[in-house]
Amino acid sequence: ARRAADGLPKEGAVVEFADGVYRLKEPLALEKADSGAPGAPVVWRAKNRAQAVFSGAYAPKGWQPVLDEAAHALLPDGARAQVLCAELPAGLELPGFRGGGCGTPGHLQETPLSLFQGGTRCEPARWPNAGFARTGENAGAVEKRHDATFSKSGVFRFDSPRMEKWAQEPELWTYGLWCYEWADAKAQVKAVDLQAKTLAVDPGPIGFGIRQNAQFHVFNALSELDRPGE
Repeated sequence: ARRAADGLPKEGAVVEFADGVYRLKEPLALEKADSGAPGAPVVWRAKNRAQAVFSGAYAPKGWQPVLDEAAHALLPDGARAQVLCAELPAGLELPGFRGGGCGTPGHLQETPLSLFQGGTRCEPARWPNAGFARTGENAGAVEKRHDATFSKSGVFRFDSPRMEKWAQEPELWTYGLWCYEWADAKAQVKAVDLQAKTLAVDPGPIGFGIRQNAQFHVFNALSELDRPGE
């Protein structure tokens, strides 16, 4: 406002931010009108170094124990008293996790939100907690390529007692090195068939298909919330 009324001071100007967190709903855009001129710089700075923080993060409020009966039943016995939940504001759309490296079409890439506690990023609950499980035989139509037999159906056999709870998960995801180890991808689980002992994942982000014995893990699972910080 001052610049619009009186012009830029001949010595320039300093815009100084007090200590605190400045929450933004959109990126801060500094344009031509915010810049200085030769010999008259405009300096944007914190009053105290690293104490003025611009953040697009939302701080959830109203943390409480899990009251939803279906969600509560999925939680491991030893974790139920430790898991908290909070409601997000109306209108906030949560993106998924899908996407990956080479082989994932660009239009299928999503940028998931992250949850931080005390400055530390919380990891989505996963199984196994470290390393990978292995896919079994591909179900449905398969194709033979020069180096492997693979499937683009997204369905493979997997036999585990954990699948009984996975079938009840509201939004279960997988991460895998599905065909080549340099072509990782995250894909949502579409179905868990307890009779056929198969997992069906969204094949879209998995550009090269799934080969037998591929490395993968499941994540974003209430039933796998078994470690602090998840």
